[in-house]
Amino acid sequence: MNKISFLLFIQLLLIFELSFSLDFKYDQKVGRKLRFKNQVIFDIYQNKIYQESDDQMNKAVLEITAVSNGIGVYNGKYFNYGHKGTNESYRLMNVYSGTYSQDERGKMFVSPRDIIPSTRSVPTFPTNSINIGDNWNARGEEVLKNIFDKNGVFKIDVDVKYRYLSNLIITNKTLAVISLEYDILYNPEDDPALASIYGFTHNLFYWDIESSAPYFYSEEINLLYTSRNGDAILYKGNSASIMEEISDVTNVEKANLMKEISSQVSSPSNGINIREAIDGIIVNLGNILFDINFYNIKKEFEEKLDKLAAILNQHPALDIVVSGHTDNTGTSPYNTILSENRAMAITDYLVSKGVVKTRISYMGYGPTKPIADNSTASGRTLNRRVEIKIITKE
Repeated sequence: MNKISFLLFIQLLLIFELSFSLDFKYDQKVGRKLRFKNQVIFDIYQNKIYQESDDQMNKAVLEITAVSNGIGVYNGKYFNYGHKGTNESYRLMNVYSGTYSQDERGKMFVSPRDIIPSTRSVPTFPTNSINIGDNWNARGEEVLKNIFDKNGVFKIDVDVKYRYLSNLIITNKTLAVISLEYDILYNPEDDPALASIYGFTHNLFYWDIESSAPYFYSEEINLLYTSRNGDAILYKGNSASIMEEISDVTNVEKANLMKEISSQVSSPSNGINIREAIDGIIVNLGNILFDINFYNIKKEFEEKLDKLAAILNQHPALDIVVSGHTDNTGTSPYNTILSENRAMAITDYLVSKGVVKTRISYMGYGPTKPIADNSTASGRTLNRRVEIKIITKE
């Protein structure tokens, strides 16, 4: 998905405006599961000179595990993705987990130890009903990295200004459109490197009225970091997020999907096999797609990947992770790079066949996840593989 696709999605749909008073509350039901995907694109300047662009994606899967007195407990899994060089596909960079609580108006309660989620209590709604044109303010919190210290973070209180703009109907969803903005002003007194962070964010936030949950937002961000030696680093960019309620694939649906993939892709003769995991379906492509020490896909196997891509495109709600693996011969750094490049090659190919890039990522594990004994030739052959995992349970 490119950097403007979310915005085009909103702009190209038929829009109607409605008008009525609303009492905004999060619908907090035990077992409810939400998935958030956020794409962020920054241009980075140092002392007013352009340096590079940074394109990242973040995913969060949140499940409400308990509700008491209007406060829900959210268990979350968080995934951060980036690019390798100029490559377009997303590489899985970091995985986090965490728990926080949130009241029905949006105020969050997060452990002081946790740095995720990084934007907190946004949006927060007033306790009374509001009408189109109404304004309100509420406190939020931003967690920002200290770019001069890779292990440092800052938790910054922000005063968020809200305005209820309109209601829209988009593809059978009634959405409330809310603008929100806040400034970031932070001057740490005791940090040896950072002198200040100044910035702002302007948002358009779309709230799904029927499901009482966020649906979409677009954001303009500017952050200026100034060091104590006078360097100024500006992050200037945009982000967009889509939020959706999800449910796990049923056992019957999972079995049918496995059968379809097996009939189209898997066979003993080509070394491609399929197996079930607790949270998904794993298609093991083996090692025969590549020549030794190379990561260019052999032409004779592209037809199988074409068929797999066609199946994946029929199930657009399911995310995919491609992982590369090697045996333990050779050096670990070399094997890690080789496994990553092979996983990236498969990911790039599937994206070229229509798989949306915000639902697929890759990772190279080198020799760290063997499935057989590396002391035998047959075991090493099995360990040299690329696996495609289709997530059926987030």
